[in-house]
Amino acid sequence: MTFDVKTLDGLRSEGGSDEAKVFNLVRGLQHEIEAEAEAAPILQTLKDRAERILKDLEDRKTTGLAAMDLLAVLAKEKEEAVKGAQDSGLSSRAYSIYWSLKDDEALGKAGISALDLATESEALMTRFPNARVNVDEQRRLRAALYRPLLGLEREERGRVVEAILVMLLDGSSDAKT
Repeated sequence: MTFDVKTLDGLRSEGGSDEAKVFNLVRGLQHEIEAEAEAAPILQTLKDRAERILKDLEDRKTTGLAAMDLLAVLAKEKEEAVKGAQDSGLSSRAYSIYWSLKDDEALGKAGISALDLATESEALMTRFPNARVNVDEQRRLRAALYRPLLGLEREERGRVVEAILVMLLDGSSDAKT
């Protein structure tokens, strides 16, 4: 099942359990991420949020109808993200950095552009191509990521660098050296 606004609208008009529809939509998003490796970095944050919605449904913290409404918001965001990525000229990984940080309050207050940060991050991965497997390069990449963030408070700098590293290094736990 495809995770998009059209599919979600179609499901709303069908009979059946909203809970089952939610489960199927979240599974569809998970499958889409596995099948489309190029779009995976962009969709990862949406997948995480969809899985939280599913968890809340399972824990009875939300209703099936409310979960469908929340998924509709995510489906719309997904369409915007995919279109934005295509129009941006950035790689999917760089665009995922931009997308996840574009509304970051700390960056905005410091006057740091999420787009510039995404572009810089992509350039740094070119400079440190083995950072995924080489601890020394990973350390140098981390240090280089701190430089454009010097306008942030220390805790915020660390939070943003960790978020970027997770996206650059495929979400691997190796990002924490």
